Amino acid sequence: MILLVILYSCEEKKNEKRGICTEKSIWRDKNGADSCSYFSKEESCKHLTGKLSILSRLHKHFIDKNVFEGGMSSRWFQISDDSISYFTPAGEIADRGACQCKNGVLTIDWEIGEGLPKKAEVYFNSPDFVELRYFDYPFSMNTFRFDTLKTPDNPTKMVGTISNKGFNLPSFP
Repeated sequence: MILLVILYSCEEKKNEKRGICTEKSIWRDKNGADSCSYFSKEESCKHLTGKLSILSRLHKHFIDKNVFEGGMSSRWFQISDDSISYFTPAGEIADRGACQCKNGVLTIDWEIGEGLPKKAEVYFNSPDFVELRYFDYPFSMNTFRFDTLKTPDNPTKMVGTISNKGFNLPSFP
């Protein structure tokens, strides 16, 4: 019982340390308060290598104004220090490119790049749950496609879990 109290106290201290970074954030529903990332911007890049299993891509204003909504995903990224691959649910490479992460920002030069972020802020909710935050074209419910005639200024997040143990990451040719 004492061990549980100690572990709970340690987790509470970690959460207190994170705190609120901003009272109003475009990256939260209804522009609510945003806690600080679990890792600093410099640490975030170090923890981003591995397999990022994408749980969902969330678009703000998709259906309700100022709310992030989206569907489930079974795709994933494999990320190394200088390369990234994007996989289909069947395990085939859908796209790949060179990448660089610096000061909490992941920059990607995709071979194709359709519907994928080219520059994203890396935000960790916990040691293994990450958000790639970027601006994308608004998604049209009429055509079920991105409206590329408009400005890519819609807040979008790819959220998922990162595992960086036991993966052989391919290098970009």
